[in-house]
Amino acid sequence: MTGRLVAAALVALVGPALADGPQPARVPMGTGGSVARPEAPGAEAVRGRSGRVRWEARGCLAARGEAPARAFEVEPGRRALPEPPSVDAAPGGARVRHQLTHACCLAGAVRAVRARGVWEVRETLSGTPCRCLCASTLETFVSLPRGRQRVRVVVLRGEERTVAGEWTLDVR
Repeated sequence: MTGRLVAAALVALVGPALADGPQPARVPMGTGGSVARPEAPGAEAVRGRSGRVRWEARGCLAARGEAPARAFEVEPGRRALPEPPSVDAAPGGARVRHQLTHACCLAGAVRAVRARGVWEVRETLSGTPCRCLCASTLETFVSLPRGRQRVRVVVLRGEERTVAGEWTLDVR
C-alpha cells in the first residue's frame, strides 16, 4: 500500500512518463459530472454560457484528510518558486492548467467572474492547513464569448489575493 502512495505522489509531481507508474485518479469537481476530455475539462458541458466553469483537482486538493494529502507532500529540497498557469484559447472558451504548491489539507474551488472587462478565473484555497506542503493541479475550462478576451488567473487564500498572470486570447 505504501508503494502505491509513493508512486501516486511521484506521478503527480513529475508526470506519468517520468514516474514509470500508474496515472493517479482524477477527482472530478466543480459543476459535477465526469470530465469529457483531459485537454479541455468539461468543455461540452459549459459551452454557450459565458463565465460558466468546469474544473477538476488532482493531487493534494483531491485528497480527503491529512494521511492521503501527505502522499503529495513536496520535499523541502524540491520546493521551487511558483510557475505561472498555462492559459490557452479553446473552442467556446479558455483552458487553464495551474500547478500549485500549497499547505496540505486545503480544499479548492474555482469560479469565473467578469470584472472591468477582464474575465477572472478565481482559484480559492480554503480550510485548515496541515503541517506539510504539497502539490496539486487545477484544470479548468471557462466558457467565454467569441472574440478577443482578457483572462486573469487569481489565487485566493484567506485574505491574500495573488494574481498568477493575465492573458489576451482570441476565442472562437
